[in-house]
Amino acid sequence: MTAFNSSGKPAPAVRSSPVQLLADLTPLRESPAFRRLWAGSTLSAVGGAMTSFALGLQVWDLTRSTAAVGLVALVTLLPLLAVGGIGIVSVTAHVVGDRIFEMIEAFANGRNAEASRLHLSMLPVNVGLFRNQAAVMTKAAMDLLGLPGGGVRGPLLPASAAERQTLRADLTAGGVKLPDEGTL
Repeated sequence: MTAFNSSGKPAPAVRSSPVQLLADLTPLRESPAFRRLWAGSTLSAVGGAMTSFALGLQVWDLTRSTAAVGLVALVTLLPLLAVGGIGIVSVTAHVVGDRIFEMIEAFANGRNAEASRLHLSMLPVNVGLFRNQAAVMTKAAMDLLGLPGGGVRGPLLPASAAERQTLRADLTAGGVKLPDEGTL
């Protein structure tokens, strides 16, 4: 079937670019906070993998037993098995946990466009929560929501008035309904 443009002429064929198949790197380019989050997560994952490998290597070196290596690997996996592999541990879940749940459900049920839309809708919240150390901004967000979050522990300092104002704007841009400032 040939598509036609508004002047009645055949529209040029739309070609799928292989670049569209790759991850969208816009947040990495545009958000220093997201770059820090991504770099920290990547370094943490690499460090965890290196630790797991080194542990197995050391057990092999000490015992020369594949059974011992397997047993150590199983024991290190037990916490994940005890909690379960489904779900999420997220700072952002303190603020938009319902949307994170909806996003996971949409993805698990093959509704990828909906999951992507939900993911993108939460990006301003993520940016806001990582403009400073996550615990600082999460506690500020809980306070802005009128929920108990407590104060930060030293050596961390609470979010400044300017940081709280920027966080308020980020949360609002992310669709978070905040109480009016005067009601808290």
